[in-house]
Amino acid sequence: MNFEDKIFVGVTSHCGRHKPNNWKKQFLEIKKLGIKTISLFPTTLNFENRKEFYKELEKSGVEKIPLVHIRSEDFTEDELNYFITKYKTKWFNCHEKDCDVVYKRFPKHKHLILLETGHSDNLNEKIKPEEVGGICADISHFMKSKEDNNTEYEYIRKNFDKIKANHLNGFDSFRKDTHHLKHKHQLDYIKTLPKKLFSDIIALEMDNSITAQLKFKKYIVKLLNTKFNS
Repeated sequence: MNFEDKIFVGVTSHCGRHKPNNWKKQFLEIKKLGIKTISLFPTTLNFENRKEFYKELEKSGVEKIPLVHIRSEDFTEDELNYFITKYKTKWFNCHEKDCDVVYKRFPKHKHLILLETGHSDNLNEKIKPEEVGGICADISHFMKSKEDNNTEYEYIRKNFDKIKANHLNGFDSFRKDTHHLKHKHQLDYIKTLPKKLFSDIIALEMDNSITAQLKFKKYIVKLLNTKFNS
């Protein structure tokens, strides 16, 4: 197993340490670097803002998006079809608190929707992976849940075989996940995690520049290939 082809840089809409339109810079980098496959997180953008987001996406030269993070408030079926048709999107994920609403709203697409687990110790057990497409296991959420020994940790452990995709970002010394990494060692925690947790689609959910994400990806690939292929 080589993780080089399983990890994808992400365009994110979180504000964090950056201006709200940081994703514009990420799209420009993607175009400049000639990157053709990415993951996408338009999670905080409302319907009108996403129109501009998609215009920039179409100018970026991206050809494929395996995983898109959707939100429950206002995502439409037309948007799902847009990604499936134009970008060959395989999976959509949404937060655990929203999954019940989302998969019922899109019955024709529920087999493509993944439940993203958090670390709140308040998992809605009504949502079963078999009712949707499966699970999107956020790696840092799993680490937080593992340390707290909470509901989501046990849920993932019982459903490793349902994991279809991952989010991956940092985990800091305060036992919190971070979308803006300061250094590569905020990724060292992944060395402690089981192989069953990692899927064939690992999306970097980072606000860092695409250039920085590529450096982090190189480090992640080295860690995982060494751990699982040695």
